[in-house]
Amino acid sequence: YWSIEDNKWYFSDKKIYVPKTVIDIESEIIINTGASEEYTLTLPEEIDAAEVISVSDEAVIKEIISANVEDNTITFVVAGLTTGKKEIYIETEGIRYVMKNAIVADMVITTVAELNAFGEAMKADETTINSYYILGADIDYGGANWSAGWYGSTARFRGTFDGRGHAITNYVMHYGLFCDMVVGSEVKDLYVSAKVKGSANGSALSRSNNGHIENCMVLLTVMSGEVGVNFSGIASGNNVSGVINNCIVKVVAYAGQEKTFNAIAELNSGVISDCYAVSTYSTYLYGEETEGLYVSDEEFLAEITELSSEDGWSAYWSIEDNKWYFSDKKIYVIKTTVSDDTEILINRATVAEDNKYTVILPAQVDVTEIESVSDGSITIPIISADAENNSVTFDLTQIQSGEKELIFESENCVYKFANSLIVDMIITTVEEFNAFGEIVKADETTINSYYILGADINYGGEYWSAGCNGHNTKFRGTLDGKGYSIKNFKAQRGLFGDMIEGSVVKNMYLDVKLDGDWQGGAVCWWNYGRIENCAIVLNITKGDGTYFGGVVHSNYAAGIISNCIVNIESYTGNDKGRKFNAISDSGSGIPTNCYAVSPYSSAMYGSVATGLYANEETFLAEITVLPVENGWSGYWSIEDEVLYFGGTVVLGQS
Repeated sequence: YWSIEDNKWYFSDKKIYVPKTVIDIESEIIINTGASEEYTLTLPEEIDAAEVISVSDEAVIKEIISANVEDNTITFVVAGLTTGKKEIYIETEGIRYVMKNAIVADMVITTVAELNAFGEAMKADETTINSYYILGADIDYGGANWSAGWYGSTARFRGTFDGRGHAITNYVMHYGLFCDMVVGSEVKDLYVSAKVKGSANGSALSRSNNGHIENCMVLLTVMSGEVGVNFSGIASGNNVSGVINNCIVKVVAYAGQEKTFNAIAELNSGVISDCYAVSTYSTYLYGEETEGLYVSDEEFLAEITELSSEDGWSAYWSIEDNKWYFSDKKIYVIKTTVSDDTEILINRATVAEDNKYTVILPAQVDVTEIESVSDGSITIPIISADAENNSVTFDLTQIQSGEKELIFESENCVYKFANSLIVDMIITTVEEFNAFGEIVKADETTINSYYILGADINYGGEYWSAGCNGHNTKFRGTLDGKGYSIKNFKAQRGLFGDMIEGSVVKNMYLDVKLDGDWQGGAVCWWNYGRIENCAIVLNITKGDGTYFGGVVHSNYAAGIISNCIVNIESYTGNDKGRKFNAISDSGSGIPTNCYAVSPYSSAMYGSVATGLYANEETFLAEITVLPVENGWSGYWSIEDEVLYFGGTVVLGQS
């Protein structure tokens, strides 16, 4: 029964031994066990799919289900293969191909859904020391919260995560992408752009690192934090078994209260080597280690001109023409900075339903080269550019309203517009003013709401319902008059019921008929906010005068009233002998740099009389200039014994 033919051994007709040629293949192959039960693998061109008999990781042998000669692919069942970076053997009858650079992965992550599935596996503590995950594409998380790194998360990572030069961007979390990394875990070759939101222990990658993090690029934005406790770029805590090497951090923005923290790891008892950081918000890289920390791209690039593989830097890093890259992602570029005083005004009320906004830029900006816009805390990609109108379009969703420095960036230039303003509404008509009032009455304003006047408003002597009888109309945002006026309106309590802490009213001329029984002011009843550079002409048409004030009834401890002038023209209340306060009638907040002209008032506030004048002539004889250095805006002017605000007469005869 035994026989030997053509160097093959047989027992009867059964082949027993076949001496095989061993061929090492350096080409990388990836077997994704998470894709499906049956996996189709494309072979290197050196291997003929039609001749393959089996695939093995030496411990487990998988027979071939089918082969596709045209695509040079083989299909086999992947269950049972151990995940990890290893050698895989592809067998034909006469040859054993040893795939030296093979990876058997639990998942190749290419979508947000797959990234979420990976996060759920971490949260459920289902990763193991042999788990192997690969990033197969750049993933934009869309500004959503990453639940595996959220407050209270107990997520632990126990395997290997290989970014392979790809990026995970635009995710928000408290603790980190991997939260806690256990001994033996590894994260490498990954680019992340992270937003840390929380009060303590936050970083881009890990809250507590006991594993190995290498060749990672981090762009970090810290969105909030009471004191910035233990914030950092790579790991909040790098523990005794933790290793961090060949990583670079760039801190893009820091909105927390304490702007000094360690750029790589805040707490370190492990090993950190060959790391750099660019941050104006950091004092050290880690502990007392400062070598490798730079305050600007320019300083960094001037000193670091190459990253050698001999020092552990992977092939994903490169420097070309004074530009840094991680894979195909540009990181650092020394750019020309152009500062422009042109005002950029963005009105949310005109934004399309998809929240896309088009803004026209000055002629010196080549809009065809603009790649992104930033408000200093968040960067938004440009959707499109119109060269004919020199305009760019972008998504306003994540940029809050307010006074900003908008930054438009191209590959080689940074255009900074310090006088930028994003507003929720520009009020130019009575109808728009009424619409604004309904928003206030519905309590829909927030600390970030921003409204401006775009024209003088004459309310025609009508009753302004948002200044109603009570505290139920609370203003929480900013109203900037921009030197314009709201004239000839009646109110019981003022422009608003209450101004909440953080709210602002400024740069406005108000001509008010206060038509209430008691407790009112031109701007509001109770003030916890800031009122500045307002000109007020007040006529009290009803009431016994109890607790009236020219600006507010009560200015509480948090309230600020500054650089305001009140002209109380008339008082036709029931008791004309009532001598009320001309600025605020009660409260513990202290007005500063204010004046009033009123024959009906005994004091400015409390018992303070300084700044109170009985008539226009006395005021104008003494006050001849309102200097900007003392907080007075450019809207004030005094000419020929007449006080103007934005071109409108406050005191005197023009």
